[in-house]
Amino acid sequence: MADDLKPEDSMSPPPDLTRKVEDNFVPTVFADTNDVLAQLINLSSDHIMHEPTCVICASPYRDEIEKKWVETKSHEDIRNLVKVKSGVKLSNDVIDNHVYHHYTRGVQEIQKVEYVNKLRRMSSVELTTLDRIKLGCSAIEERLSGINSIVPDNNISLAEIEKIKTDGVTKLMSAYNNLIKLKATIIGEMKDDDKLTVVPKQEFATIFNDALVEAKNDTERDVIKKLLDRITELATKMQ
Repeated sequence: MADDLKPEDSMSPPPDLTRKVEDNFVPTVFADTNDVLAQLINLSSDHIMHEPTCVICASPYRDEIEKKWVETKSHEDIRNLVKVKSGVKLSNDVIDNHVYHHYTRGVQEIQKVEYVNKLRRMSSVELTTLDRIKLGCSAIEERLSGINSIVPDNNISLAEIEKIKTDGVTKLMSAYNNLIKLKATIIGEMKDDDKLTVVPKQEFATIFNDALVEAKNDTERDVIKKLLDRITELATKMQ
């Protein structure tokens, strides 16, 4: 690439092919412009792939350049067009890079938007480490069921199915066991740090049953029941 085509350190488009990038390029599709995930997306405001460091993406003649390429598939025609329009010389590499990596990538970029939005929605849900471990275990259990539902057909034999099941179950159980060990480690650390209190199940039930029997009125019984419900809810999350 010629020196006059090198992008500036500021990532602004090069001279002579410059257009107002801020009017045509939206580097983030999210409300928070500092969102790191948004930096994965290169789309213009009209949802066209736009790479800020590409001289053709940043050119005010981009549409003409791309139409000419579709018509002729000629590097020479593109070089001549840009030379006439802006006086800038383009190399074949610059043209190929845009045509094969930017011109036809609009759909992929839109799909990236969808994927990033899914990640952001997932990350917006507050989960404890134990909640995430439980979620991971559930996902593995679902996959174990899926593997065992595979049956032979005209394209795959029983022996191949059995091998797939064996390999899949082995890998999934390895990941499952690691999650269980991690859960046990976390609970053990919480217990050692006095953040977790362990009460025998039968004794726990007896204490609350006695308290309910000894309650003098409905108000006291309601308080005991609410306390029991909250403790039960917390215990369920810890499982």
